[in-house]
Amino acid sequence: MMRSCMCCAEAKTEHQEDIMGYKDSQASANKAISSDLLGEEALVVASWPGAEFETRTATLNFSVGSKLGIILDTTDDDLCIIKEFDDRGLIVTWNKLCPPEKVISIFDRLIAVNGIRGNTQDLVQRIKDIENSLSSMDVKFELPIESTAEIELKSRPLGVELYATKIYLGVSALQASGAIVDYNASVGLEQRIVTTSRIIAVNGSHEEMLENLLKSESFRLTVLNWSVE
Repeated sequence: MMRSCMCCAEAKTEHQEDIMGYKDSQASANKAISSDLLGEEALVVASWPGAEFETRTATLNFSVGSKLGIILDTTDDDLCIIKEFDDRGLIVTWNKLCPPEKVISIFDRLIAVNGIRGNTQDLVQRIKDIENSLSSMDVKFELPIESTAEIELKSRPLGVELYATKIYLGVSALQASGAIVDYNASVGLEQRIVTTSRIIAVNGSHEEMLENLLKSESFRLTVLNWSVE
């Protein structure tokens, strides 16, 4: 089966906030993918109020020159997740000293700073303010739920619009029909692939995920989901 792929005219942009004191930057535009894998009418699908998602809190004390030491993905205003760590940051030090059940990891979602919740930009600004004031900070994170989706096209379109970043494939929209829509109907809420999901592996590989997805009639997706408030 021959399938073509073309980039959308308006690419979704990946944002990042460097909470290390070195830079604030906007990455180059992601590729927003549409092709004959897509169904006809795009339906933007919101996520669900989460059930039980594990949370972890790191308590940090700032001094002159210290920084939190994380790079946050700020693409989604309601989903502020960790993309990278910096070895000079307080979070890395916390991870070295804390018990295993309190370790903070890549893809954990920042949900509160000193007990105060907010959207992505609110949380980022609050971190910067506390860093500058050299006071203590409790940063609370929500761990994602990881699931595996076994997808077979069976002559159906995949039925999603995707955008690619260095570490995941994001879902811009789901279509009215397609293999993903049928998959979602067969699984529980925490396993569904929706617009706040992140695909972090295709057939077990983190490399060339989009290419691996497009060239096969069946594939295994590793998917992360978080709650949305």
